[in-house]
Amino acid sequence: MLKKAYSVLRDWTGDPCRPSSYSWIWISCDLNADPPRVTALNLRSFGLDGQLPDFSTMDALTRIDMSNNSIYGNIPDFLGTSFPHLEHLDLSDNDLCGPVPSSIKSSNNYRLQQGNPNIGKSCSPGSNGKDATDTEVKIKIRVRRGGIIKIGVGIGAAIIGCIIVTVFGYCLCSPGKKKKGDQAGAENGANQEERQNRNAGAEESHQDRINGTT
Repeated sequence: MLKKAYSVLRDWTGDPCRPSSYSWIWISCDLNADPPRVTALNLRSFGLDGQLPDFSTMDALTRIDMSNNSIYGNIPDFLGTSFPHLEHLDLSDNDLCGPVPSSIKSSNNYRLQQGNPNIGKSCSPGSNGKDATDTEVKIKIRVRRGGIIKIGVGIGAAIIGCIIVTVFGYCLCSPGKKKKGDQAGAENGANQEERQNRNAGAEESHQDRINGTT
């Protein structure tokens, strides 16, 4: 289900646990079980984008870390009912919204609300659970420490800003071009006058030589 829900995981093929030297890097397995069981999901900062799928059949999980991604929508109830051995749950720094299911017991090892400011609020209708309006673009800048800086940019304001910058740049460039053109014209005129003076002087000198010989 996870591979189907998140395209970044679809390149992982084969047995996720064996051989251990080729196990998938984003899971941990109990190799003593027969067959081996997946005991941890280590998907922090994996670029996951979408809602949480139902992976309740992975009931041997003791650790779920899906923090610092772009997971949106409600927190599903199965997270509190399907994993009897779960010790660590981290969904921080995503785009989750809605209430925390009552089935998820409060624990110091559960991180849900940090970086999810819309938990406890209703998910925006018509946006697949994402808390964003039609005129807002959310840009996520991931930093080395694993945090996410969320910047809301109004599309209309961005367009107006581009127009202002373009007009301002044109105004700055136009006088310079005109000044350069005037300067080049003046230099061409001066050069032409100088050539005319030299030609006139040469003609006078030639005429003087003719007069001298006669």
